[in-house]
Amino acid sequence: MTRKRADDLLVDIVGWLENDSTIQNRLGTDGEVVTYGQAEELPALAIAVTVIPGASDRDNLREDKTMIVEVEISASNSWVESNTTLELEQLAGDVDDALTQHRDGWTANGQSGGTGSISPDTNRPRYSGVRRYDFGRNDPGSAHD
Repeated sequence: MTRKRADDLLVDIVGWLENDSTIQNRLGTDGEVVTYGQAEELPALAIAVTVIPGASDRDNLREDKTMIVEVEISASNSWVESNTTLELEQLAGDVDDALTQHRDGWTANGQSGGTGSISPDTNRPRYSGVRRYDFGRNDPGSAHD
């Protein structure tokens, strides 16, 4: 069995968000799901995703892995002027719903922090908020890892 790593989880997460009809309806034509560093300039409305490898513990022939998924939900100031921060908060809630479900062999362990509500970003002309989610997986171990 192919062992899942951070890159595999990143691909899975992006796919889950892109295939969630509620999230896609909220993103509309202005929004996009991207990975951190993927785009030089973010779209007007963005869900940016990255995965941070966590601990890995072996027990006989099994290996428990944990990963932290960090998601930034952001919108340009002009998008917020035309819409509302409430719509960003609703999108964040939809992301919470999507990323707190067990899927594709990953165990969703819930939200584990972040910045809280969506607010003006002091470093760039955007509104943003970051959320973190814990995921785990128990795979067969390999003597060659």
